[in-house]
Amino acid sequence: MSIGTEEKDQRIREVYSRYRDELCHYLARHYTLDPSEAEDVVQAVFTRVAETNIVLTLDNPRAFLYKMAANTCIDLKRRDKVRAAYQTQVVESDEERELDHTDPAREAEADQQLRCVTDALRTMPEKRRRLLLMNRLDGLSYAEIARREKLSETVVRKHVFKALADCQKALQNQPKHN
Repeated sequence: MSIGTEEKDQRIREVYSRYRDELCHYLARHYTLDPSEAEDVVQAVFTRVAETNIVLTLDNPRAFLYKMAANTCIDLKRRDKVRAAYQTQVVESDEERELDHTDPAREAEADQQLRCVTDALRTMPEKRRRLLLMNRLDGLSYAEIARREKLSETVVRKHVFKALADCQKALQNQPKHN
């Protein structure tokens, strides 16, 4: 059975008008796309469908379109993920190059600040220092620290706050070099 171009185009128009809005809403909701992105995906799907005769042979074009649209979204998300990873890598390498070219005055100032904070950490009470380091270096939440140290979360917060205040005060009181 040979189907003419006009009949094929008519069938695609029918399927498009019947499922376009439904697909756009589904993609926007399910794949958290904004409406224009969802429309772009649906348009891409129907462009691919128009290039083939598949829509003419399907008993359930709706299921086929949903699957095709879902696969297109998954491909887009993967592509976006790869792009984001590449951009992060480029930014990090740019930052590393920038750090390689810092001027000696900035390096000296950073060294001085590091020594100042290190001295502040040495002079603060051991418990306060330990809680600060667990939070800021180990990345533990106040709740996790509280569980490990058998303290209340409020006590942990106060110690970390005081430790940060001690470090800030030490930085503010350091001698200025011009």
